Amino acid sequence: MRFISIFLFFITFFSINENAQAQETSFFSDKEHGWFWYEEPPVEEEIIEEPPEEIIPAPPAPEPKKEEKVEVPSVLVGPSPMSVEWFQKELPRYRNIAIDNPTEENVAVYMYLQRVGMDKASAFADMTKTVVMNNPILDEQTRRPLSNQGGKIMDRQAATKKEALLSEISKKAGIFFFFRSDCIYCHAQAPILKVIERRFGFTVFPISIDAKAMPNGLYSDFKIDNGQSEKLGVISTPALFLVSPPNKIVPISQGILSLNDLKSRLILSSYESEVITEKQYDSTRPINSLLTINPKVEDLTEDILNDPPRLIEFMKNSLNKSYK
Repeated sequence: MRFISIFLFFITFFSINENAQAQETSFFSDKEHGWFWYEEPPVEEEIIEEPPEEIIPAPPAPEPKKEEKVEVPSVLVGPSPMSVEWFQKELPRYRNIAIDNPTEENVAVYMYLQRVGMDKASAFADMTKTVVMNNPILDEQTRRPLSNQGGKIMDRQAATKKEALLSEISKKAGIFFFFRSDCIYCHAQAPILKVIERRFGFTVFPISIDAKAMPNGLYSDFKIDNGQSEKLGVISTPALFLVSPPNKIVPISQGILSLNDLKSRLILSSYESEVITEKQYDSTRPINSLLTINPKVEDLTEDILNDPPRLIEFMKNSLNKSYK
């Protein structure tokens, strides 16, 4: 029993001793804390739960735009290359470049372009000949012979018809002859008027502006001007007017005329005063008036102008109707 007591004592002693050694070892090994060896127990950090992140919905996707049709301009702006309009605009530019900087290349480019333009003109001329041969209306040979012999024949025919027509006009109209006694041109015009009187039968009415006769004795039976010259706008002598009843007065000339010029002007004045018809007037011209085209512009439409076959037909139908 005593043995057991001693045994328990030793166990208790050694246990206390070991605890003391353990405490000493703990203090000296942790001497950095000094005498403030007593510490508050560590405080557990409060865990704060963050609120869940708000999810912002993505904005709706924009509706796709309708594709707009964009017209892309042509690379070439302006007239088509090698067209007449292009040559008119660009050829002078190439020429100027060649003159300012006459290198072999610059001069050659200009000359090549010039040759192209000449070839186009030559092709046009050839086609013109073909069109003229196939369309008598467009052939100047039909309107008036180009040969000397043909031209002389037509001139003689026109002259013959002119002479006959003047005789007809003389039956419907006369001539006012305003003169001055001191006008040398009037002195020269008087004999020509006498030829017109004798050959075609015209009646000449001489009117003296200065109330005196001409020294050559022609037209001594004259009338004195009583303001008629002023009303008719006479500013030079000799002054000739075609007079046809009842009251038509058309100017012929204010100045001296040759015989041929006087005959031509008498016919033209007669046409303007409607003493003769258009057909009679055209018969005295040394040209074939059957091919005169008189298109009525008011009958033209855009459709016709943009349709070559219809436009050609329109022109053909525009021939002088009195000759069809």
